[in-house]
Amino acid sequence: MQIIVFCVFFLFSLTIKSQAKIPVGKKRIIDSLELVLKNSKEDTNKVITYYHLCVNYTAFDPDKALRIGDQALKLSEKIKDKKGESNVLFAFGNVYNVLGMPDSVIYFHLKALELRKEIKWKKGIAASNGNIGQGYIIRGDFQNAMKYCLESARIAEEIRDTLMTASAYNNLGLVYKGIQDYDKALIYFNKALDMKKRKANMKNPLDVKSLANTILNIGIIYDFDEKDLIAKRYYEDALRKFTEIENPQGQGLCYNNLGGVYYDLGDYQSAIRANQKSLAIKESLGDELGIASSYINLGADYFALKDIKLAKENHFKALDIILKNGLREERVTLYDAIAKDFEGEGDLKNALLYRKKYEAIKDSVLNVERSEQMTEMQTKYDTELKDRRILEQNSQIKEEALKTKQKETQRNAFIGGFILVIGMAFFIFRGYKQKKQSLVELSEKNKIIEEKNKDITDSINYAQRIQGVILPSPEISPDFLSETFVIYKPKDVISGDFYWYNKKNDRKIITAADCTGHGVPGALMSMIGTAFLNEVVNEKGIVRPSEILSELRNKVKTSLKQTGEVGESKDGMDMALLSFYEGNTKVEFAGANNPLWLFTKRSGSWEVIQYTADKRPIGYFMGKSLPFTNHEIDLHKGDVLYIFSDGFADQFGGPKGKKFKYSQMKEILLLMIEHQLKDQKIQLESTFESWKGKLEQVDDVCVIGIRI
Repeated sequence: MQIIVFCVFFLFSLTIKSQAKIPVGKKRIIDSLELVLKNSKEDTNKVITYYHLCVNYTAFDPDKALRIGDQALKLSEKIKDKKGESNVLFAFGNVYNVLGMPDSVIYFHLKALELRKEIKWKKGIAASNGNIGQGYIIRGDFQNAMKYCLESARIAEEIRDTLMTASAYNNLGLVYKGIQDYDKALIYFNKALDMKKRKANMKNPLDVKSLANTILNIGIIYDFDEKDLIAKRYYEDALRKFTEIENPQGQGLCYNNLGGVYYDLGDYQSAIRANQKSLAIKESLGDELGIASSYINLGADYFALKDIKLAKENHFKALDIILKNGLREERVTLYDAIAKDFEGEGDLKNALLYRKKYEAIKDSVLNVERSEQMTEMQTKYDTELKDRRILEQNSQIKEEALKTKQKETQRNAFIGGFILVIGMAFFIFRGYKQKKQSLVELSEKNKIIEEKNKDITDSINYAQRIQGVILPSPEISPDFLSETFVIYKPKDVISGDFYWYNKKNDRKIITAADCTGHGVPGALMSMIGTAFLNEVVNEKGIVRPSEILSELRNKVKTSLKQTGEVGESKDGMDMALLSFYEGNTKVEFAGANNPLWLFTKRSGSWEVIQYTADKRPIGYFMGKSLPFTNHEIDLHKGDVLYIFSDGFADQFGGPKGKKFKYSQMKEILLLMIEHQLKDQKIQLESTFESWKGKLEQVDDVCVIGIRI
């Protein structure tokens, strides 16, 4: 008999037990996060970075992940960051899942769920419900598993999160598999697979892992249905995907289940090779329960080849682990297998001993589980009732003590206060007369200043609302460009940096601009720039970047009456502007002082190509009206483009209070280039805040990232 392992897909990350080699791609991510943490000053940013480090270490060094997570938990509790605290508890739940401790899995995810409900974070609530359901799946409590998995699916559908809905369907498939309704299990797994194929980003290792998990589970359903060749095809497909993203847990599961298929097909030597590969991976990960399942499978393989000595040796190795972890169902399997081993050796005494153990535990497993559940519920009820009574008694005692203490305090305070008042009255009265007149005068002046400040603040806040209405949403629709981020951080309430995007004919145009100054003057220029872009692109239909910049320059010079005379306005703007062709296979770029960075992997490894901007602004420049250079660039799938103002690179901070600089900005982007852009945005913002520390922000910041 072979043990087939189902893949339970967690909505975030899975963990393992012991340290393993970290792949190069993952090492880059960890290095970039540790750099961010090193420069972090604010506690909130430290919690975020600690959490991401915990998630990234869990698959390779869970002990370190737990230590880092503990730091994040303490810090989040200290600063009352409930979302950060819930994320760390969630990560702990995933750690204990792979450690084979379902009670701890459920405990930590329930704790995370409580906090997420408190802050009304629906996506987090859906994720926690899903992982609690998975904990109950591991425990074999499919009634509770069904309840939490259905709730996860309901919320995921409500918030229209396709990938989370797919994950919830995957979990429901596991529940139906657990209650042996394989037809319904297959329906839910195929629903999940269809959604993941439509929405998954195949450059994202987490999406690839999720897809591979569901493919693996479909293979297992066909395996249970004795359609071995179909199952083998799904297992091999899943194995290719897990190998592509260097995911050892997934590879171990696939080899384990391929061993089962080979066993069923009678190819025992291939089964042994597959199970030995699975065992080697699980040993490198310290996955004790996985190691036990490999020993059970190898025992079955050797028994089929009539090598009873090796069969018994592997079965007893598995039994040691199973007994240590207190697992019942696996003991049923092992007692049966070991009885057969002794029968094969002719040792009927020991064969009878293990046959009796097998019969004794087989019928009691379900009854014991039900009894334990009832005992647990009764204990919980009794404990809650006892705690409530103790709390009521303590409350009464504290209330009486408080009343007595209040009376004593009031009496002593009255006596002491009376003496103090008499002693100080004379001095206060004398000082009062002297200060009264000056306070009246100061109060009148302060009132005038407060009124003026209020008028100024109201005007700036109103300008912020106007600017907010004029600017497009920073959340760019995937229908416009599939994967993007916008970082927009005004130095003051309103900003001289701005971003703009729109579609005209078959072109998608997007820009990041930096106007002269910041605050109110910069904001006025940004509104002028936005208005002129709407006119030049939307009304005049100009879509070539160099021509757009030239037309903008003419309009700025005309509207601000710039002729080069002494004392007149020298206001203008720097800009990087992109115009994408339909299908995003080509883009045109032109820049006024601000460049374009293109990160590409065309030569096999990531490199940065900088397209230099023309060294002149949009506005008056030494009496010259030279044309702007137009760059035509062929794009490849996976290329990442960045345009930006100078605010990020010019920020002072770090241990020596120096500028961040463009060179360091490039290095940070290169370290995180494989990340999803939404994660890049979080890490860049965290890096900026950590670098800035307690120093003042020196300029407005605008950064736009686009993945093809």
